[in-house]
Amino acid sequence: MKKRLIGLAVALIALLGVVPAASASTTRAAAKTAVTATVAAAVPAAPAAGNPCGGSAYACADGNFYAWNGNNGSRCQWAGNAPTFGNCRNTDYLIANYGYKCAGCDWIHLFYSPNYSGAYFCLPPGYAYGQATSPGLTFNKGAGRPGYGQSIWYNAASASWGAAC
Repeated sequence: MKKRLIGLAVALIALLGVVPAASASTTRAAAKTAVTATVAAAVPAAPAAGNPCGGSAYACADGNFYAWNGNNGSRCQWAGNAPTFGNCRNTDYLIANYGYKCAGCDWIHLFYSPNYSGAYFCLPPGYAYGQATSPGLTFNKGAGRPGYGQSIWYNAASASWGAAC
């Protein structure tokens, strides 16, 4: 990472040295374009949507499911099922499934209501979602149950490990 940053700094200095002399605003705009192009070329391709580790769904596996509290930034984590979310109930703005690979037990079923009830959303292994980058996620399983069609953000109350859904 340090070598990459040094390489970017060297490229930036080189680019700024070749920007033609012009008005200050033109020079800043050209430099910004050059820096953007350099950074875009130096950044590796983004991983699959929602999978921050890229490649294997288990690259980040630590055996836990995480939810971050959008009111105070605290993180809640569970290695097992969570019949209630404690201080993360109805405050989730980030979620991540970093569970270990296992047959029929490595997906997270995120529920609208406590005790694994109401509509739910399925979170695949290795995936992380945030309200800012995935605002349209809804409780899309369990039609007719409370919470069906509601946003998962600031509405999750429980979660269980289970099979793919």
